[in-house]
Amino acid sequence: MPSALERKQLVTRDSHGTLLLSEQHQWAGLLKQNMTEVMATNFATLYPQFWFKAYPWSTLGMVDYRMVIEVTQLDIVMGKSITFSANWTLLDEKTHLVVAHDNLMIEQALIDDNYAHAVNAMNQLLVTFVEIAHFSHYFPLKL
Repeated sequence: MPSALERKQLVTRDSHGTLLLSEQHQWAGLLKQNMTEVMATNFATLYPQFWFKAYPWSTLGMVDYRMVIEVTQLDIVMGKSITFSANWTLLDEKTHLVVAHDNLMIEQALIDDNYAHAVNAMNQLLVTFVEIAHFSHYFPLKL
């Protein structure tokens, strides 16, 4: 997660690229943790044949694969668009080998300056990220 986003205020950009902090519009919790949990839920919904758990999972026993997602960009330009970029890597936990790696960039238009609409659009981007990455193609598991 870009360090500029690790705060309770929603961070947006103006049309010139300047970062803006909104004191009136804040995340309900830590953005990084919330995004991790939302993506784990999105994976579990889209791929019910697999079990997904957000890190840390050590108290739950061993895992077969680890999905590492590095958010490299999350830019919200109110009234214009949200841009979401991430690198992802699927690792085999037993062999420590990379099964797959890719990066994705998704952009979604914002029709107004409404923060609730921007947050909803960001949630949709997280769903889209899971859908278009086609992670199930990489899981070498037999069902």
